[in-house]
Amino acid sequence: MKRDTYIAIILGTVMAVILMIMLEDKIGKQIHLAFFTISVPMLIVLLWGLSKWHIANEEAKNSKNELSLNRTMQGKYEDLLTSVRLREHGFKNHLAALLSIKYTSRSYEELVAEQERYYSKICDENKYNKLLYLKDSVVIGFLYEKFRVAETMGVKIRCDIKGTFSQCVMPTYHLIDILGILIDNAVEAQESSIEIKQLKFQFMEKEVTYIFTVSNPYLYVSYAEIQSWFQIDKSSKGKHRGLGLYNVKELCEKYDANIVCRNKLDDSENWVEFTLEIAKADK
Repeated sequence: MKRDTYIAIILGTVMAVILMIMLEDKIGKQIHLAFFTISVPMLIVLLWGLSKWHIANEEAKNSKNELSLNRTMQGKYEDLLTSVRLREHGFKNHLAALLSIKYTSRSYEELVAEQERYYSKICDENKYNKLLYLKDSVVIGFLYEKFRVAETMGVKIRCDIKGTFSQCVMPTYHLIDILGILIDNAVEAQESSIEIKQLKFQFMEKEVTYIFTVSNPYLYVSYAEIQSWFQIDKSSKGKHRGLGLYNVKELCEKYDANIVCRNKLDDSENWVEFTLEIAKADK
């Protein structure tokens, strides 16, 4: 409310000065040099101050959002750390059990099958440990929570992390917005049409950029249809609900990031893949 009041006062002052100049010109057929010399610099200073104040307010808003996000996601990050530490204590026992299968197996084929089953179970229980490689507690906590929620909806998560994430040119809360939209869309796209629900998340660190990839099995989609997804109000979920990917596009344009969607074959099955590439903050 204070900001709106100040803006109204500044703009009112500017308009009043302009109006006075116009009236003086119309009534007296001239503009006094002294009045013009004082009023024009004052207008410039007022508008410059308004722009700087707007920038300061945006930075303060960004900082507030970042702080709120940090507080929320720190708890999720601690949950992941706790689960990793608990499983770490039983890791030696799992290895011993894996090796001892040979004593109870009646054939080589049974031994291989049992070891593969047990190994697969261990990998599945520890698949989110890879998220810790990212080293950013906010992003880690957010992804861990999103993946756990997706699993409760029957979605099998595949996670692949290559590199570490520090800071990108986009504020973290906007990055979280984009990743949340991509993950939610991937889950919702499989609610009724896919029998075995899956989601694959990949992260890759390059020299000057970070690459995030979210994909899910889906019917082949034409290029024209993919383009339409990024338009406002374009959604299979109803009118005024197709704002997710449109917002993603707007944020990417604002921070000079790239978002690409394509069809991709995975084990002879078509997947829809979204790839977000964004520059590192220090590059």
